[in-house]
Amino acid sequence: MTETNHPSPAISSPVDLFDDAVVADPYPAYAELRALGPAVFLERANACALPTYDAVKDALSDPETYSSVNGLHLNPEGNQWVTANSVLATDGLEHARLRRVLSKELAPRAIKDLGDDLRKRADDLVAELAGRESFDVVADLAAPYVTTVILDLMGLPHDDAGGLMKQIESVFDTFAAPNQRTYQGLPSAQAMFEF
Repeated sequence: MTETNHPSPAISSPVDLFDDAVVADPYPAYAELRALGPAVFLERANACALPTYDAVKDALSDPETYSSVNGLHLNPEGNQWVTANSVLATDGLEHARLRRVLSKELAPRAIKDLGDDLRKRADDLVAELAGRESFDVVADLAAPYVTTVILDLMGLPHDDAGGLMKQIESVFDTFAAPNQRTYQGLPSAQAMFEF
């Protein structure tokens, strides 16, 4: 018999990861949670956070203890549609079956084959941004880069790259405990998953 040491959320925190100020600058909150330990009970969300790399890695490799089948959101509305429409809300054999559909395109070999193209895109975007007096690394570099790569991997045109980024942000908003941003994001996030 193998014993595992699962973190227990004996420590709690009032941090609200979906508060506007935290969303705008989450890094101090992340550091605070990491300093508290591998498992922290988030009082406002009524949920446990695993803020350290090791705790997350352990959880992802232990679906018997940490299951996704009942959803990933802190609200029932988000869980209702994600459990019906997403590989994220599956465990075990079902997760493996659904992941196989994506594995060819996302396998390390497939991504390696794209390496030169991905590096050139990144270099071109960085060169364009380097000419500016200032830029936002997330909004001006990471978001456009990732969005266009995703669209290309899916074989979709770049016509609505900005719209896709807004839908991705809406998906993030739907993970929160019920609040105004959650309810505003649900229709857009649902449309993205149904697509």
